[in-house]
Amino acid sequence: GLEIQKISGLSINLPDEVQKAVDARSSMAITGTDFMRYQAGTAMRDAAANPAGGGAATGVGVGAGIGMGYHLMDAMRQPGGPPGVPCIKCGAMLPPGSKFCNSCGARQDQGIQCPKCGNTMPAGSKFCNECGTKLSD
Repeated sequence: GLEIQKISGLSINLPDEVQKAVDARSSMAITGTDFMRYQAGTAMRDAAANPAGGGAATGVGVGAGIGMGYHLMDAMRQPGGPPGVPCIKCGAMLPPGSKFCNSCGARQDQGIQCPKCGNTMPAGSKFCNECGTKLSD
């Protein structure tokens, strides 16, 4: 058979509108911006570049800016990740489910099991939080 090792001099020309859309999508992917934020930013840039547009253009820019503000507030409200748990010895924050501390090496107690129902509770628990069985004297 025939095997192609290298292709050179190949050029694919897209219509201008398609090329602009590809460029915009590439820009959004690089900056991590979603479509709505990109459109709002573009509208504000265009409104600022056209001061002869009068009050209508200003209103568009302000409206887009307010919309971006809401997106930023929503992003700040969302939790950054799973909450950490403190090491039982040194207090360093550890990822949930850690068996050993990555700062001091102390074993992180996995809790105790209820002899009646098998539920696992934190070490030092006096009663089972599932069935109420007394665990220690």
